[in-house]
Amino acid sequence: MMAVWLYAVMLTTCASLSAGKNTDKRQNIALNKPAWMSTSYRNISASKAVDGAIDTWNWRFEIHTDLNQQTAWWKVDLQTVVSSPQVNIYFRISYRGRRDGLQLYTSLKNSSDPTEGNLCYRVRGRRDGTDIPDVLNVTCPGTWRYLTVYTETANDRHGPILDFAEVQVWVTNIETSGDYEQTATQTTAPTTAPTTTMNATTTTAVFTPGVLTIPTGQECGVGQRYGANCMKSCADRQCKKNSTCDVLHGRCVDGCRAGWWGTDCTQECVQGLEYGANCLGNCSARMCEGRSVSCPRDTGQCETGCKPGWTGKDCIQELQMRVPVSCPANISVLDVCVVIMVGVLLILVFGLCLLKQGKLPWGRAEVQTKPLIDVAELSDVNTKEEMNPSKTLEDIL
Repeated sequence: MMAVWLYAVMLTTCASLSAGKNTDKRQNIALNKPAWMSTSYRNISASKAVDGAIDTWNWRFEIHTDLNQQTAWWKVDLQTVVSSPQVNIYFRISYRGRRDGLQLYTSLKNSSDPTEGNLCYRVRGRRDGTDIPDVLNVTCPGTWRYLTVYTETANDRHGPILDFAEVQVWVTNIETSGDYEQTATQTTAPTTAPTTTMNATTTTAVFTPGVLTIPTGQECGVGQRYGANCMKSCADRQCKKNSTCDVLHGRCVDGCRAGWWGTDCTQECVQGLEYGANCLGNCSARMCEGRSVSCPRDTGQCETGCKPGWTGKDCIQELQMRVPVSCPANISVLDVCVVIMVGVLLILVFGLCLLKQGKLPWGRAEVQTKPLIDVAELSDVNTKEEMNPSKTLEDIL
């Protein structure tokens, strides 16, 4: 009997510990939840702030509202009611001035007024944001479902702007009801036993909001799926070359195909704005012939050709200009003759002016020099003086 009692106590203890371990979980319930915002800069999706990719340096992985607006807001629907969770906001490293004045509002209903509900927190600091930390960590009290990030503070010349990388809402011991469960169809790899073959099958899975597990081993199937709850398919990536597919991020080792970007190369270039590898090409920078031209995401090719002086498929390479031997086609022989005649006429007029002013060598007057004394004439003078001695004596006296 004693042994049976001890065995029962051990089972009860293990069950309690197991239950405590299962319920004592800390989850980011905002991950992959529906999100939207007031405006969008370059068609950036509001879901960038809840996709789990925390890159505070690259604006492509962040939400960014449009410029020159009166206010700006971003909202997420947690799809369940939470009680006093912890909220983390990862700010963009650059443009720190956009942090000051940011406000957090919580609400139980989705209102058209972004400030509806309770003000959880207001970011206060210097206008340049240098004293505001890169990660905001606050607790928003009460029970609520919607979180709104709002600002009407214009700290730079572009007006109020929201510009951050990720929003997390952390809860512990989450309790959900059937009203908040979501049913989704996904392709998963069975992992019930080590001997099970890794063939992908289509199954219907039920997800609890916010309860997303990060794979650490073979859960997703090697080379098949990756990411939280194995929800992303390796086959959907647009890798430049055949690449391995790690279960965490699905990274493309050699980069993306032209027209795609991102760690896993699943983000397509914005049509009409960017193109090429990693979407670094700017459609507006091309020198295409004509006004209305298309801009393919992969090549950015100008179908109508390039403007004079430019070359390449996307017309961004400038030709090296060379001095032609013959006259350009738009200059006639008559034009050349007129230019030559005008030039000769100007030279003649200028030369006449210099000649008139005596500034030319052949226009100067010859210098008159005194003639040399003739020796014969000097002898005649002396003879005459000897023949007239009185005059000579008179001159002496």
